Amino acid sequence: MFRQILEKMVNDVPGALSAVLMGNDGIAVEQFPAQSTDGQSLIVELGNTVKEIHHTTTVLAVGELQEITVQCEKVTFLLLMLNEEYFVAMLLDSPAAAGKGRYVMKRDAGRLRSALD
Repeated sequence: MFRQILEKMVNDVPGALSAVLMGNDGIAVEQFPAQSTDGQSLIVELGNTVKEIHHTTTVLAVGELQEITVQCEKVTFLLLMLNEEYFVAMLLDSPAAAGKGRYVMKRDAGRLRSALD
């Protein structure tokens, strides 16, 4: 079920390269499409970054981490926390579709949360 949701997310966002459902432990639950070794490394590092940011928000007592956007020269990462243990991330080839990507991730977050339970 996760794969179908992630596939729809990628197909609904122009410029989306991939989407992944990942645990805070850095282990991908599901991803679409399958990532190359470089893509897997990026995703694992992203998981480590989420842990660090989550720790920082806890220490600073600013509330729960909700979403992260990282814009690089060649790609843009969008991240949406689903609960304390899992997040969904999308990789885009351009920041132009970031708004649509955030919308689609929020649109499908409920389905992902339900499937995790």
